[in-house]
Amino acid sequence: MNPHTACAMPRFRLAPEQIEALIAFLFSTERPKLEPLPTEGDAARGRTAVATRRCATCHRIDGRGGTLGPPLDIAGAKLEPLWLYNYLLDVHRLRPTSRMPGFKLPPAEAADIVAYVSEDLVPDTAERPWAKHGGEPDAKLAARGKALFSELGCRGCHGLADVPPSRASVSLATIGDRRIGELPATSAGEHLADIPSWVARKILEPRAFEVAGGAPAAMPAYKITPEEALDIGVAIGALRGRSMPAAYVRRAPHLGQHRLPTGATRQLVERFRCLVCHRIDELGGDVSKVPLDGAASRLNRPWLDEFLREPLTVRMGQAERMPALGIEAADAARLANWIETSLADERIGEQPPPTDAEVTTGKRLYGERGCATCHVAEGAGEIKAPVLDGASKRLKLAYVVALLETGPKLVPEGRHPPDLYPRAEARALGAYVMSLPPPPAEPADKPPSPKQ
Repeated sequence: MNPHTACAMPRFRLAPEQIEALIAFLFSTERPKLEPLPTEGDAARGRTAVATRRCATCHRIDGRGGTLGPPLDIAGAKLEPLWLYNYLLDVHRLRPTSRMPGFKLPPAEAADIVAYVSEDLVPDTAERPWAKHGGEPDAKLAARGKALFSELGCRGCHGLADVPPSRASVSLATIGDRRIGELPATSAGEHLADIPSWVARKILEPRAFEVAGGAPAAMPAYKITPEEALDIGVAIGALRGRSMPAAYVRRAPHLGQHRLPTGATRQLVERFRCLVCHRIDELGGDVSKVPLDGAASRLNRPWLDEFLREPLTVRMGQAERMPALGIEAADAARLANWIETSLADERIGEQPPPTDAEVTTGKRLYGERGCATCHVAEGAGEIKAPVLDGASKRLKLAYVVALLETGPKLVPEGRHPPDLYPRAEARALGAYVMSLPPPPAEPADKPPSPKQ
């Protein structure tokens, strides 16, 4: 299940007539302008497009893939083809706050993906739920649904500007100032030990505090673990009318504005949602295990330009890989300029060119240190880490030396063994890595390997 989306929608106790009223209201809301499908897409080409665009980095398909976005296994039973086509063409027009990058898809490719989703990503006996709600909804039923939408607090998660806001329950702003004895006991007469425990029980069992003859609890049930419920209880129990002592306040790290681009480059960073997957100054997502901090000191500029346009697989053991966003050459150059000028690592200095003697020593050390158990060099080794053949096209010598010399201080989260090397050995190993030529090109008559 997707921890970001599958557990977000709580389970309400709704009567059938309430469900129909909500559906009538939702189908009566103003529909955005949608461009028609240009041609009928091809499902086989769509499947290939989904693979090459690496949609599985964020979405699960057939039980495999990422969890940043919702699973797509039955997307064809949920999404109207016309809406999906327009969404793929301009994600942020239909959902401005979506974390999905704004892919630059040709209309024909978007139509192919729609065909694949509609034909293949459906249960065997699926009836598309939106299909039976064609025509104009009943106005009176829609009005009741709108009132119910407000009453249930649906606007707290779903943005509908014309729905009046309402407080679905009591304020929790100062619940931490209350005594546990002031809060109701459970229906079975059980008194909870403290406020965090009381809140956790309410989250896990919304009906636990109902009183016979009283109004039923309006709070929905959430898909949440007891540990998560208690964490929420601790956080809510800390809400008090008086200020929290400074010693107990942990402020979010500040992202220095000089690290973020401005103008047209900032628009690209937002369009492609770079910080959904990458981190800068400890802010951002963790889909990519490589923060953007220090990227300018790690990567050669020509390789970075090429990678942004056509991302290739660098770490075979990492399932999350850079999607093929369709970034044009001029936009890739603009993004690379920002990275090159703003995201260097001051701990990585310059290194003089390696000598032939260092290359020879480095090759010997490479074998003695067992580097081939993770890396491929000269066509041999295990592909558990980046292939080193042709690494000089991608990496800078100064970074390789600093990585081997300082280890976890430079590369956190255990992506590289913590062994530290003296400067001379680090230089020698770096010299050997920089000397490795790229792997030989495949014969012209052999079909290219599919991109991972």
